[in-house]
Amino acid sequence: MAESDQYRTQLDHLLTHRRIYLEDKRVPVLKEQFRIYHGAYTGILNVLLKKGLVAEDPYKGDQRISDVAVPDDSTFLESDREEQLSIRLSAFDNQLDFLNNYVQFSLEYLDLKRIKTLAALATYIKWPQLTETSTHMLTRSVAQCLTKLRSGGDQLSLSIVTDNHNQLVRSTNTIIQILREVGEYQREFYKLQIREHVLPHVELDATLARRHHERVFAAIKKGIAARMPGRPYIGELITQILDEDYGDNAEDARQAVLQRLQVEEEKPKPKKQDNANLRILHETLRTMAGGGRYIETAVQKLRDNYAVLTARPRSLGERLKEWIDRVVRQAEPSTALTVEYVDEQTSAVRHEQIEFEPFCEDALKRAKTLAGIQGRMGPTYKKLQQASEQQVFQFVNRQIDELFLIRRRLEALDTYLRSEIPREHRGRLRAIQEDVEALHDYLVRANKKRHSYVAKLEEIEQLRRLGVESDG
Repeated sequence: MAESDQYRTQLDHLLTHRRIYLEDKRVPVLKEQFRIYHGAYTGILNVLLKKGLVAEDPYKGDQRISDVAVPDDSTFLESDREEQLSIRLSAFDNQLDFLNNYVQFSLEYLDLKRIKTLAALATYIKWPQLTETSTHMLTRSVAQCLTKLRSGGDQLSLSIVTDNHNQLVRSTNTIIQILREVGEYQREFYKLQIREHVLPHVELDATLARRHHERVFAAIKKGIAARMPGRPYIGELITQILDEDYGDNAEDARQAVLQRLQVEEEKPKPKKQDNANLRILHETLRTMAGGGRYIETAVQKLRDNYAVLTARPRSLGERLKEWIDRVVRQAEPSTALTVEYVDEQTSAVRHEQIEFEPFCEDALKRAKTLAGIQGRMGPTYKKLQQASEQQVFQFVNRQIDELFLIRRRLEALDTYLRSEIPREHRGRLRAIQEDVEALHDYLVRANKKRHSYVAKLEEIEQLRRLGVESDG
């Protein structure tokens, strides 16, 4: 059995190196590619929602996610296509959001079951085969929507969709490749654990093992339950162990495993030093940009609610005031709305005048900028990629503060409209509370990252005063 011990030693050595390689080089890329994937998907989804090619799922905010799962992928009737697209695309967006913001990517998390789930999630829509002739119903339905978009003649929207689709194809291929690499490591690690913790305590007849006798599988299965509680029994991998340890071509099988686990030494490439602080700022940007879509939907709903206010029958006093402004004062009636809000620092109630339409236009421009950052497109994103750390920090500071102001004004305007619109018309109002809360959540997370950056700078400065140079 010395030969088996030697193989286990070699296997353990290679798996240790493979683990380091995956943790340092591949798992971070997997995380980044899923983030890019979500940004590109959001870019396409927002265009489809804006063009009315899919509807917004009204129950999107009601979904509660505790772990990543693949949304419903069953077939549906053609008559239900619009409804099912709305539900499934929204559920897919929620899953990607949860994955990118709440999951800690690590080899411990990426077990064989989750690898399968993440692969299914990445191919939930078959982006490399996005055609109207696809046999996959959801993929075919998305392709049909994009065909309608192309016939609309909106070149800007078409360009956004094309760029994001190309990115989704690239990200899908990279994600699947990395998941295969992690999956291979996890399978061989599982097999090593069986060899170390189970096989020494199971009496195996070499002849029966070579013939894959069912008694051998039963004994190993019992051993796993006793020695590795909670770990699954995977018959396919047990068969591989028997072939590699007892098979007629055992030596060839073992050498093939060892060859696959080899990590090719990378030649060092000259590159500019990584700036960890700048990386924190770019993470802050991406987190902040995730709230842009909620600004857009909230503004659209507010405009609809404002239309209800302006269409209502006006009182005699309101009409008289307009007449005085127009005839006596020779001025256009004011369109400013006087809203109330609570100062979060002093808890005092304050008032502010907001010009409704200019505010909406400014907020939508901000949402468009954020969409460009999240989708890795647009002039602002390109400038930020070339900007210095100080310039990016100034941009982040300004944007977070202004976005908190927009959130406050959205909430204040919503309260004002609901109080001013007569009770009999309030049933026509659209709720923006979920959008405001979602925007607030993104801003709070971005603000935490901003504080982490400031804390890091203060730490570096303190070390510098002590005469210690920091690597950060």
